[in-house]
Amino acid sequence: MKKLLILIPALIFCITASSQTQFIKGWTLWCEYQQNNMQQTSDNGYIMCTDAVPEMDSVNQLAWCYLIKLDVNGNMQWMKKFAKSSYFMKANDGNAVVQTSDGGYAIGTVMYTSNPTTFNSHTAIYVVKVDGNGNLLWSATYPGIGNSSAYCIQETSDLGLIISGNTVDTNTTVSYFYLLRLDNLGNFVWGKTYDYQGTGASLFSVSQTQDGGYITSGSDGSFGVVAKMDQLGNVTWSQRFSNSTTSSENDIIELSNGNGYVSCGSHYNEPGVATLTRFNLAGTPQWSHNYLPPSSVSTSGYDESYSVVESTDGFTLSEAEMSGPGKAKLLHVDTTGAPLWTRDYEYTSYFLPIDLEYCNDGGYAFCSGYYDAWGNWDVSMTKTNSTGITTCHDSLLLDSAGIATMPVAVTLNSASAGQRLPITTTILNENSPSKDYCSLNYEGITELPIKNELSLYPDPADHELYLQLPDDRSQTMNCVVVNSLGQEVWKGKFMSCGRNCPLTIPLDALPNGVYLVRIESDANSRYAGRFIVAH
Repeated sequence: MKKLLILIPALIFCITASSQTQFIKGWTLWCEYQQNNMQQTSDNGYIMCTDAVPEMDSVNQLAWCYLIKLDVNGNMQWMKKFAKSSYFMKANDGNAVVQTSDGGYAIGTVMYTSNPTTFNSHTAIYVVKVDGNGNLLWSATYPGIGNSSAYCIQETSDLGLIISGNTVDTNTTVSYFYLLRLDNLGNFVWGKTYDYQGTGASLFSVSQTQDGGYITSGSDGSFGVVAKMDQLGNVTWSQRFSNSTTSSENDIIELSNGNGYVSCGSHYNEPGVATLTRFNLAGTPQWSHNYLPPSSVSTSGYDESYSVVESTDGFTLSEAEMSGPGKAKLLHVDTTGAPLWTRDYEYTSYFLPIDLEYCNDGGYAFCSGYYDAWGNWDVSMTKTNSTGITTCHDSLLLDSAGIATMPVAVTLNSASAGQRLPITTTILNENSPSKDYCSLNYEGITELPIKNELSLYPDPADHELYLQLPDDRSQTMNCVVVNSLGQEVWKGKFMSCGRNCPLTIPLDALPNGVYLVRIESDANSRYAGRFIVAH
């Protein structure tokens, strides 16, 4: 009984008994089609960049890039913004951010530079370097061979920058893979195009490897591609997932022991599946798995995987469950790709893909989004413990693994391209009230109090638990029960008439233990309480 009682405060205050920090925080900003846009920082906080579409700036009609610095608990330390265009344009391109060795940050994004009356606008890779407080150090654009976009930015061993994306020949409209190498002041070192031509060729991920070269992944517009380059961007090997279905490889990492690589992506068969593939140093695929959602998930939707990290006992993928409104998921597998656990986060919707970080405390952090009750599009940051638990809004799933088609070797030829064009960037201070999705405490907004008048009986309970509310109003009540691990184990919806007709929760399917019940009503009343099941 003593062990059970120790867990009660953890349930009430949304923290675990371990030293791992957990939170879900959000801000009313736009965040669409972005990956590589967050990172844990050297002070154990987080840096995140995101867009805000012009609808959020009805006066100036500017597309903004936001840079948000959080502390270890997800509290906002500062927020900065700078304009990416001077006209009304939906800014749904990728943003990427990395902390640099000097304690500052480098942002890779897109600058729009042509006529505001057309959506076929000229674009250039836009790199902004700021100090640790978000103040501008330098900025420049890099047009490539035409329209260019950045999807990932990383620091190199000589303190320069490597950027992956695409560049489009404006005469032929052919899209090329693109790698851009800069020094620490943003000066152009080299740029390489790769001739896997297509209508949507893009490199979504790049990182420097232990041999000084680079590993990268993306899509040629139809199929996923991974490639290894040397220090000058020359191709060492490349592989293409040329199966019968459309695919994309969205992220690739080098293993910590330096003995190979793991990439994640999606295969868009019916239903679409997340994939994970292991390569050796020579680029030979060792195994490839796809991951099927449980049968309870609609087969009319699909899963996509956008980010992979290595942990102590295997790998973890961030996924988008695209059935219904869409939800963020974490899938944890062992070193052979076999699933260990899967969680989805039911507060998330629409803002996909999501970036994932394996944190210093052994937990995970990812960026996603939320469409809140006021009709706002929010960008959010979620921090879990080592098993994906947030203590709120997470559910345990049972995904299964299947064998995926192995990629095959292809030839990529490279050519040099690129230049640097300095640009004036004005960085402004910004503020947006933080929203705590665990406690539903909106900073700057009067908090809806959790009422303690909720009566639970009997306690301990056996077959049924009765909930008596102090409010006599008729109202719809949403009820959720979570166990001592923070896992949602039951939920239901009731029409309550108050203290004279208590609600009933069935308990036969629940094992003995301590549980937390949360109730929210359409009349903005909220209640919480704990109880014990003892059969």
